[in-house]
Amino acid sequence: WRGRRRTDGGMVVNQGIHLLDLLLWLMGEVDSIYGEFIHWRKEKETEDAALGILSFRRGGKGVMEMNVMTHPANLEMGLTLFGEKGTIALGGPSMNQIKRVALEGHEGAEEEAYALKEEGEERRMYEAFIAPFFMGRNPS
Repeated sequence: WRGRRRTDGGMVVNQGIHLLDLLLWLMGEVDSIYGEFIHWRKEKETEDAALGILSFRRGGKGVMEMNVMTHPANLEMGLTLFGEKGTIALGGPSMNQIKRVALEGHEGAEEEAYALKEEGEERRMYEAFIAPFFMGRNPS
């Protein structure tokens, strides 16, 4: 069933939907989107990679990159949010790392990659880092 349009739906529907769902949960409704699909492997009916730039109704931009070409190694999946007051980049093999955080008013703060250790910790992490953008709270 993998790689067949009828049973798989394509890489975005099958795997990438989780990334898109996270973006919509964090940022709200999309005002516009630009995307491209890349199809390298001819033995598959569906795309191997997808790239997208999203503009959100409340402001901010999202950049999506999804692919199935790294399998079985699962090298990386990434999500980057650009807002008026900062940038957040998430990534890692299981989307379990904060790769970059840059928030207005916190210039010069030390940046490092944070890896999550507990299952289910992602939601708390995302909420803690997104809160300053929309709720005016200080990052913890």
